Amino acid sequence: MTSDISKPRQIGALRRHRNSTGFRGVHYDKRKARFRAEIGNRKSGNIKRGPCRATLLEAVQDYDAMARDRYGADAHLNLPGEGELRSVPIERDPGRCEYGHDLAYYGYVDPGGTQVNCRQCNAWSVKRYKQRRAMAPQNK
Repeated sequence: MTSDISKPRQIGALRRHRNSTGFRGVHYDKRKARFRAEIGNRKSGNIKRGPCRATLLEAVQDYDAMARDRYGADAHLNLPGEGELRSVPIERDPGRCEYGHDLAYYGYVDPGGTQVNCRQCNAWSVKRYKQRRAMAPQNK
């Protein structure tokens, strides 16, 4: 059950995306060597997946159809028609990590000296790892 108060934030989140294919809601499945569209929230389990497609364009069209069904006029689409809203990729700032933390403050170079990492993201990753380990069944 969603309230009208949370709707503007959700709609704003629909407008932007960060994705290797360059299209919102479309990813490449390496095992199947195919593209697939998906829409929804993985954390809540409220996700709908489209069929695997041979071409990126077919998967993009699948996502747009699912977005129109789910969000109606508020849908941000990859290939919008006249009067529809467009989804835009997030441009990466070289001074920030993937999640927007300032690398001048949180950044450090890994021991090999090849990559700048973010302390804040690393701390979150360690915390999530420990939580998953604590919830996992103990093998005796």
